[in-house]
Amino acid sequence: MESRVNVETRERIPHADQIVVATNYFYKNYKSLAPGEERENSDTEGIRGDLAIQALDLSINSGVRIVASDGGSSEDFLSSLERFTTQGLTLVTSDSPDRGPQRRNAFSKAISLPNALAIVYTQPEKVALMDFLEEITSPIFEGKADIVIPKREDKLFEETYPDYVRESELKVNKRYDWIVRSSGLVTKDQSFDWFFGPVVFKNDPEITALFFKKYEATFSDPDQHSDGHYFPVIEALFNKKKVISVEVPFPYPEKQKANEMAPAVIESYKIRRKQDADDYSREALHLRAFIRGFERSKVKGAK
Repeated sequence: MESRVNVETRERIPHADQIVVATNYFYKNYKSLAPGEERENSDTEGIRGDLAIQALDLSINSGVRIVASDGGSSEDFLSSLERFTTQGLTLVTSDSPDRGPQRRNAFSKAISLPNALAIVYTQPEKVALMDFLEEITSPIFEGKADIVIPKREDKLFEETYPDYVRESELKVNKRYDWIVRSSGLVTKDQSFDWFFGPVVFKNDPEITALFFKKYEATFSDPDQHSDGHYFPVIEALFNKKKVISVEVPFPYPEKQKANEMAPAVIESYKIRRKQDADDYSREALHLRAFIRGFERSKVKGAK
């Protein structure tokens, strides 16, 4: 679906016509609700799909364009997007539901749009982030950054996230900070909220090229984890690009928290969180070794 929006008819944030939000959808079991019907807390795809639509609505209202790569969502979900294609949404289909290919698919379209300067990659359910598009993109327009990593305000992070999610993400954030600090890439007082998820980058060939690189690992699949997301930031730091942090008061969606605390799914979420944390950490360590040219690295550039 191509966007057919006339952006001149909308109120917009500063530089709205130069901002593109890029995201990826995969809600194959999403079902629309009948009037008066409510979702069960255990309906993960329904809850997340609803949040994705809310975030899309908010971003549209700010006047920016959105590119979403869909990896095979249900007809109900895709039908819910139809009205947005006249307001700024470009929906591109992906041959793979994997996150890496979907990201590259969305990025490819986003950087090709006229006047696009700041690309905001985010997970589709981060509704409240859409309230802070101006804050997280302004360093790009001011020439202060090549990449911006939004950071959650500590108080809201503590109050609104499930405890096990917060503990896992703080642990991996600490590991990533250690990796870049011990490599001399940042100062001792610098830190990033790596696992918040969103990343803003400048539409400049030297920067965008990093987000299209593909890697292989002997112990995991970077296309499910770090390709086009965390690896580009680490490489940008090695390349002495300007990477900064911008704090935003982001609250976790209440419905998503309720879903992730639901008895039917909480144990599986905890297991996945632990596995993801281990994989992300190992991938970053071996990427550093690969960049340094160490033969022992178990991460290699994909052929």
